[in-house]
Amino acid sequence: MRPHVTIATVLACNVAAVVLLLGSSSSGAEPNSKSPYLPLEGERPARPQYKDQIDRFRGQLREDFFAAMTAENLNIAKLRWQVFLAVHKPGDDPAEGYEDAPHIRLVRAALYEAVRIDYHLGDETAGDALLRNIKREDGFFDALYTGGAEKEVSPPARESTEPTTSDSGRAQKEYQPLDGLVHLARNYNGPHAVEFVAATESKNLEQARARWEAFLKARPRSQAASDPSQAIYVRQAQYELVRTYYLLNLLEKGDALLKKLKHEDELFHDLYPQGAPESE
Repeated sequence: MRPHVTIATVLACNVAAVVLLLGSSSSGAEPNSKSPYLPLEGERPARPQYKDQIDRFRGQLREDFFAAMTAENLNIAKLRWQVFLAVHKPGDDPAEGYEDAPHIRLVRAALYEAVRIDYHLGDETAGDALLRNIKREDGFFDALYTGGAEKEVSPPARESTEPTTSDSGRAQKEYQPLDGLVHLARNYNGPHAVEFVAATESKNLEQARARWEAFLKARPRSQAASDPSQAIYVRQAQYELVRTYYLLNLLEKGDALLKKLKHEDELFHDLYPQGAPESE
């Protein structure tokens, strides 16, 4: 059993660090850092539970989740999800595993919330790291990522560029896949690999967006469900497209696709019995 530590304890022991983090985030250049925060599902949980279907969460884990879900703005939400994950997400030590299914679900839901907030705040590096974390733990990729250290695939090195804020500037920004996708596609060399590799080799974000959208439109979820090989490519493409939307500042499209990914996550199937909506 992992020792229990609450968000309140962490904050009480690290007041100076928390104040510094809030101060630095609040003084940043991002215009939406103090925007009101709404969870990915578009609603705040009503105390004392987060949705009737998951009224099994108990103790401080549940309370800490509620505290993060009801943050006033993006800055505070970012801080609270960071602390929630630091306290409740198990480390690499097998002895520090998840206690039960609700524990797994809450941590997984926290990752979806945190990655969305980072992209909304323009923190691409943090968003990419969290999205890789979600992807690595995704059951779709168990066959691809086997073994411990082999799961980590370093992304291609990026040249430092000046941040751009205009839509045209973002669209022309160099595109790099999230990680190791070209390598995986060439290794599998399946019927979907040619178009998949072409999308990963896009020159800029706008070209990547168009290619990933076309790739997914030609391979609807209903079709991929009966083809395991295609399902893996589709899931990979979904992760790439949601990230591309966020980097292009298409926040509503990014949120919609991230929500779709969450609804398709096996951990949440009984919460969303109707399944995920089809892509646009």
